[in-house]
Amino acid sequence: ALTIAKAAFAKCVSMGFKLSVVVVDRDGLQIAIIRGDGAGLHTPEGAERKAYTARTFSQPSAAFAKRLVDRPDTVGSLQYSRVLALAGGLPIKSGNEVVGAVGVSGSPGKDDVCSQAGIDKVADQLK
Repeated sequence: ALTIAKAAFAKCVSMGFKLSVVVVDRDGLQIAIIRGDGAGLHTPEGAERKAYTARTFSQPSAAFAKRLVDRPDTVGSLQYSRVLALAGGLPIKSGNEVVGAVGVSGSPGKDDVCSQAGIDKVADQLK
């Protein structure tokens, strides 16, 4: 989990962002967090909620956000306090099984890129 967080963090830092990264396990519990110097106060919570959303719905948090627009009948899902309908959360899969998720907050428009960099770092271990 820490390897994923470090790789995601390094990717965003290399692009000049100040951010936070959170990895959650299959139960949606936080198992790794990195908050960079100067990262916004909201970023640890944002990263955790994006990861939780990706894990809960077994899909990227951006796909969850799109689903709310495409299917207004599902907007009730936003009532869950840990759900966040913003890009940046990606599920971590081992084969077809979702085993956790990573969330990034603080790199507008690039959160998914950084989350994916974390997953890519351990892709060979997830087969």
